Amino acid sequence: MNFVAILLLVLCWIYICPVAVDITDVDDYDPGSCDKSNALQVYSVNDRKNDKKLWICSKENGNYLWKPFKGDAYLGEFLYPGYDCSDILDHELDAQDGFYWITLGGATKRKVWCDMKTNGGGYMLVARKHNAIMWDVPSKDQPVEPDSSETYWTSQLGDAPILDFRIQLSTSDSFDNTKAHWSFRLKNTRKLANLMITDRGCDALSPGVGDIAYVNDLMAEKIATTNFKCSVFGPNTASFIKVGWSMMNQCLKKPCGGSGYLHFPGQKPIKFEENGVFSYSVSTTKSGIYNNATAYVGCLHGKCCGCFGPAGGTANYCDTKCNAINGGTIIGAKTVYAWVWVRSRLPKRVWNRCMEYKSQDENGQFQWYTLIGDSAIPEKGRCSNADELRLNSGVRNTL
Repeated sequence: MNFVAILLLVLCWIYICPVAVDITDVDDYDPGSCDKSNALQVYSVNDRKNDKKLWICSKENGNYLWKPFKGDAYLGEFLYPGYDCSDILDHELDAQDGFYWITLGGATKRKVWCDMKTNGGGYMLVARKHNAIMWDVPSKDQPVEPDSSETYWTSQLGDAPILDFRIQLSTSDSFDNTKAHWSFRLKNTRKLANLMITDRGCDALSPGVGDIAYVNDLMAEKIATTNFKCSVFGPNTASFIKVGWSMMNQCLKKPCGGSGYLHFPGQKPIKFEENGVFSYSVSTTKSGIYNNATAYVGCLHGKCCGCFGPAGGTANYCDTKCNAINGGTIIGAKTVYAWVWVRSRLPKRVWNRCMEYKSQDENGQFQWYTLIGDSAIPEKGRCSNADELRLNSGVRNTL
């Protein structure tokens, strides 16, 4: 009887029918629970694009569940969330950039902006900046929009496991004017709330983003280096003080006024630390506040800017005081636009893809090395099907 009733409802929706379909309009994503009390009731709810979509409370195999009134459910809706952006891309091969609902395997649903194209896709947007000042960025319990007039980190993704951490630097409020774009492949996934560390390449005096397997230069579409160890965020402050690098970790899991502030209950945040930078270097193992860099965005020793070199460049183009060296380019603090992205895992469509790079071996000879999928362990040799280079990411398809 349940199947017949649903069929009649659908037919009445498609064709002219003397029986009116009672539709409850809900100005929200969530129509509430689906149970015996509202079985076969149709609801008009907001979809992930804030357009209206009809859902029906259905009963299947003794269980009540929400189903689209017409057609199949699209993964990434509030009533049909994905695990993360990569999961949505695995199931919806035509998925485009935009807002989607995810769970990260828990009960809480979060709305995130997904980049479904760059470097294989599956990236989640975690921060947006209109200038180079990284230490004063607040975090909020809400998703980040790529073109929002507000600038903040989201605190909703602190428990997200991160495989790739990505920085995109532009001279305008458009991805089209991106000047530097790189990602760190981590050796071991860790939660975003544990982004800043004091070991595994970084240390107690140089806290930052460490445990890095390689740096991917997304402007040149190639692996820039496998020798880089730590993007030093700022000077050391004791973790119990909760300011600077350790406060950044706190801000990534709960709302705060910025990593450079001391936060006391019932009081306004107190400005304490004015350093905070994201960077990488092709030629040295560390970069940031104490070391020159190939590219960076942030504040160093009281000066804030963006800095970069030519795409594919292998020198350091930025010193530690916002000066360009070796032909680098400085972007003023107020004319920098930056986006920060993370990816929990690779979409299935790039599981078996191969990246290759040249590096010196233990004897000083240059050799070709390959990395397959999400592996951080290189192997000597070149990718097969060398003519099938994917220009969007420097990835060769080995399928």
